[in-house]
Amino acid sequence: MDEYKDVILSGLEECYEGIWNKVEDLTSEELRWIPSQSSNDIQWNIWHIARVEDRWINQRMKNSQELWIENNWYKHFNLKKIDHGNGDSIIKVRQMPNMELSDLKNYFEEVRKITIDYISNITPRELNNIYIAKNRSQTGIWILGHLLVEESQHLGQIAFIRGMMKGINI
Repeated sequence: MDEYKDVILSGLEECYEGIWNKVEDLTSEELRWIPSQSSNDIQWNIWHIARVEDRWINQRMKNSQELWIENNWYKHFNLKKIDHGNGDSIIKVRQMPNMELSDLKNYFEEVRKITIDYISNITPRELNNIYIAKNRSQTGIWILGHLLVEESQHLGQIAFIRGMMKGINI
């Protein structure tokens, strides 16, 4: 009766693979290219997806330290512990340092490994728990559904930006 776990993990894996398929041949300049002055770039989107997953799974659902902090990724990327992208101004997005794609992928892989393990072993009780974040509360079901939606949306942004640079079927 754990097929729902397979559905969630399959969706997350499709997003994850889609990200790396879209960016594996991009230069560092292309990863930072913006279609307009009020747009995010591909690097920011990848970083934000990883940060969102790290926060929702580790901080909220597991009530543990984010890998961003625990493994000093924030220092590695020369950012702050609290940086995650939600609500960032376009000025802050532009000030983000350049990141090596391999380093970004290593951080995301660490996060994803924890996510897969957690979801593979999640209980119905944990799915129905109420998780409080600031002044909001959500169930585990909502969090995992939101994670799928958010990652899909940002993958779409990555594909769109790539398409603007390289054309659609490249």
